[in-house]
Amino acid sequence: MAVEYISKGNDDGTSLGQSTTDKVSLYGVTPVVQADAYTQTYSTAARTVPDATVAAVDTTAATATSPYGYAGAAQANAIPVAINALAADVLALKKVITALVDDLQGVGISG
Repeated sequence: MAVEYISKGNDDGTSLGQSTTDKVSLYGVTPVVQADAYTQTYSTAARTVPDATVAAVDTTAATATSPYGYAGAAQANAIPVAINALAADVLALKKVITALVDDLQGVGISG
């Protein structure tokens, strides 16, 4: 079967649906209206997902005598480092998700 293209061949392009209430679908799923817009409170977009920056924290058991705490300074010091690395990883993902939403909204796939 030959490929069939949806195109009018004009310089303005081709659009499916004339308004956000027109129902459209792809791949045989039930047509739906355009989804409501996302509310983006984070505005920095990125198209690169960096490697994770977090490292495993030593899971050596806590001390079993008073005052009860970490097995050593290294274990205690590693926890805020890991939390900061996780925060950086979450921020990187927020940037990529923001870029995806921007792209989908730009072509009308997402509200």
